[in-house]
Amino acid sequence: MAVKSDSARRVKNFIYDELDLTRVRQLAKETYNWDEATVDQAEHNYRDFLWVCFNFAEGETTMTWVSLLADKMGHTHLQNPAAFVAACARIFGEGRALVHEPLYDRRLVTEADCALARAHYTELGLPLPGDLRNVCIWAVVTD
Repeated sequence: MAVKSDSARRVKNFIYDELDLTRVRQLAKETYNWDEATVDQAEHNYRDFLWVCFNFAEGETTMTWVSLLADKMGHTHLQNPAAFVAACARIFGEGRALVHEPLYDRRLVTEADCALARAHYTELGLPLPGDLRNVCIWAVVTD
């Protein structure tokens, strides 16, 4: 899915260029005892994950797949709820946020779900993280 609209361009720019994850990086580094290379990879995976969510986690396709490093970075981002909610508002729109769901469509994740999630990365031209997991599911929801 190419970036076609001005809105999508603005969101992509926010995710990759404007979203300040300095505090998140530091807290993640301390919490998980990561070296610089690992925290760099976690941040990269988290930004890619946010872009995948913007493109695919709405409408009928509410499930996206998160890498273990991105998941940990997301949990760390949640430690500052105001910053997390503000980032979600900029990415997904006011009142929308990423939340964990233990099940997808009231069931466990299947290989078909995983194949679809892998295809999302491919369609956006993103490298597929080597540590994708199917333990936690994230969805974009409207409150």
